[in-house]
Amino acid sequence: PGVHHLTIYALLNSPLITGAYRFEVTPGKSTQIRVHAVLYPRKKIRQLEIAPLSSMFWHGRGRGIRAGDWHPQQHDSSDLIMANGDGEWITRPLNNPLYTQVTRYTLAHPRGFGLFQQDRRFTSYEGIYTQYQKRPSVWIQPLNNWGKGQVELVELPTNNRNLDNIVTFWVPRHPPQPGQALSVSYRLDFLRDAADLPPGGHPVATYFGTVPHSGGSRRIVVDFAGGGLGRLPANTPVQAHVSVGAGTRLIHSAVRFDPTNHQWQWRAQILPPANHPTNVRVFLESRDHTLSDTWTYLLQRSKKS
Repeated sequence: PGVHHLTIYALLNSPLITGAYRFEVTPGKSTQIRVHAVLYPRKKIRQLEIAPLSSMFWHGRGRGIRAGDWHPQQHDSSDLIMANGDGEWITRPLNNPLYTQVTRYTLAHPRGFGLFQQDRRFTSYEGIYTQYQKRPSVWIQPLNNWGKGQVELVELPTNNRNLDNIVTFWVPRHPPQPGQALSVSYRLDFLRDAADLPPGGHPVATYFGTVPHSGGSRRIVVDFAGGGLGRLPANTPVQAHVSVGAGTRLIHSAVRFDPTNHQWQWRAQILPPANHPTNVRVFLESRDHTLSDTWTYLLQRSKKS
């Protein structure tokens, strides 16, 4: 009685690395865990993976394969969100790929990253027992200087909701040498309401579709909300700043105001290369003024042409 947090100590010991951890757990509306670790490699490490998270994305809004499942969506998380040290926020929708897919995002002095469940409506999942609309988002905030490195996202194929197929973690650019200590501190926040993350206009929903008889092009629809986007007049000249990878055709791109939800919607038709995915990035702007964070995705050509 009267105790409001729990401290857990743990030892890490393996032929490759050793170290000590302290976890400070504080329950509440947002459960918070502060992690402090000191790691000592015993041997040379090719890749050190820090602050790992796992989740599940089976299908939702044109992503993944439903394989006869009647639910509109089934996933624990919908998006990977990252905050770079230069102030840029990046949203990457998750996917259930046909084969293992690894994507790396280079960041410098990251302010945080995490896996988010953005859609909080029961009707989006229709899961009486699973209650996916209540699954928490998880945000990792570094408490010391992490320097330069990458957030790595691993997406594995899955054909049911019981197999976690999403993994993400931080990879420092220069792992410590054998015998050299690495001190790592960060905070995990398990959130139901993450309205302040990101703080400005940002992508809140992503939809994908195919375009018949188009050679395999894809339809993309992204809703942007938050910040001051909902207060902009409907006739504001909002444009999408789009960048695509080499060999990719941007066939159509347009931004429209959604008066029902007081948000802005980007619609595009894109033809990726035939033999490899392309990286697509977009943010909203008006008169050279940035209005939103960056949406990014690794887009494959549709097999239905």
